[in-house]
Amino acid sequence: MEIKLKNKVAIVVGSNFIFGKEICLALALSGAEVWIHHFNEEDKIEQISKEISSLGGTAKVITDDLRNPKEVQNVILEIAKSSGKIDILVNNMHVLSKKTIVDLEPQDWIETLEFNLDIPFLCSKEVIPHMLRIGEGNIINISATAAVTGEIGPHYAASKSALNSMTKGLSREFREFGIRVNSISPDIVQTSTSLSSLSKAVANTVLFLCSPYATHLKGEIIFLGEEENIH
Repeated sequence: MEIKLKNKVAIVVGSNFIFGKEICLALALSGAEVWIHHFNEEDKIEQISKEISSLGGTAKVITDDLRNPKEVQNVILEIAKSSGKIDILVNNMHVLSKKTIVDLEPQDWIETLEFNLDIPFLCSKEVIPHMLRIGEGNIINISATAAVTGEIGPHYAASKSALNSMTKGLSREFREFGIRVNSISPDIVQTSTSLSSLSKAVANTVLFLCSPYATHLKGEIIFLGEEENIH
């Protein structure tokens, strides 16, 4: 199945986190103009941009912290002004620290939800008006099976569970306006699949969700991993 995303504009938030590089590459090599957002690791992100360019794709790098609503507004506005529109938003936020409730400090809880939930909320809130303007769009939230299994820690599980709930809420609100919101939940703990293979699976699922083949999928939580580990 060949998926073409020519003339589509995408932003991948948190490109420097797990799955980010493969998602950016997949979108760009399918023809989309990809804005690679990162918080740090600038050299790593520049390498992704150069790799995409060397393969004939189009990529631009954008940096901001995004924990402040004004910062998010500025980033989204810059992309919309430069590219004329935004078709695809991928929220790839993964602040991950494995801690039990005994070791978990209040600040750990606040920071995990701030990155894994609040930033996707703020980005979605700013992108949706641009998608409404063109009458279509795709928002894809990268969650985790931990939302169901509770692995890694209560803070991480809670953030990803809430992200899945937000996915369903946004989908219900905007599906009639041509905006599809879905979530991908890879098993980053128990799966026997290598991280490289899992990253490719996540990226390919992102592509599928952005394609005309997935117009029937709205508010879905797509699990990737060992089925017996997801309870």
